[in-house]
Amino acid sequence: GHVLLPTNLQEEHVASLSDRIYDAVTETEEGSNEGTEAALDALGAELTTSLVADVMHRLRYEEKLAFRFFAWASQQDNYEHEHRTYNDMIDILSGTRYKSRQFGVLCDVLDHMKRHGTRSVPVEDLLGILRAYTEKHLTNLRKLAKKRRVRMRTPPETDALNILLDAFCKCGMVREAETVFGRVKKKLQGNAETYSILFFGWCRARDPKKAMKVLEEMIQMKHTPENFTYIAAIDSFCSAGLISEARELFEFMRTEGSKISSPTAKI
Repeated sequence: GHVLLPTNLQEEHVASLSDRIYDAVTETEEGSNEGTEAALDALGAELTTSLVADVMHRLRYEEKLAFRFFAWASQQDNYEHEHRTYNDMIDILSGTRYKSRQFGVLCDVLDHMKRHGTRSVPVEDLLGILRAYTEKHLTNLRKLAKKRRVRMRTPPETDALNILLDAFCKCGMVREAETVFGRVKKKLQGNAETYSILFFGWCRARDPKKAMKVLEEMIQMKHTPENFTYIAAIDSFCSAGLISEARELFEFMRTEGSKISSPTAKI
């Protein structure tokens, strides 16, 4: 069994663990969720609610990192988030510096998980959350569009889905974004933006193979990638030193993509 340390030492022990976890989360590079997870796994720290609360308090101004840590912690054995931890996470995300409600849908998903004491959200409930979010935040936009006679081509739930996927990708959690899309795909079709978000998510995670798979599926589904999508991808491959992958994508644009968007001078 565990030897109970005297109180002051126990606090010191938690503080030093919290230090090491904080370092593991903040020192892995942007966009590399796998790196963060591996660094955290390597610590083999035993999680408690107060330890998690302490780490999240330190990460409160780094909402993306806080969420990555929160998601990792929720997967660990012998530990489950308590209500208070969900509340902390929702507070951090809803006070975010990002465009005002970037993480709004994510907050609603977390709120659902908190209330139902569950590790994931059933598809029907997820669709319900997307609809509720739409009602709350996107309906006024549609009313305005109607007044101005702008045609909104996508169902509002798809917009809400895209906001959710974008939030995951911004936290470097592209795998999770893809899983969520995979779950709702049959009932809620993605649009060009959905695929662009996932495509760019994999580019930022420096995984050209997965990015190209998304791009091919996007074209198969008759969605047109914008030139911006290609520019951003080629740019992120080049800055990651993946020059041959960037060239491959360039060739893909010239051949497959020529009917869609041929390379510009900038590319």
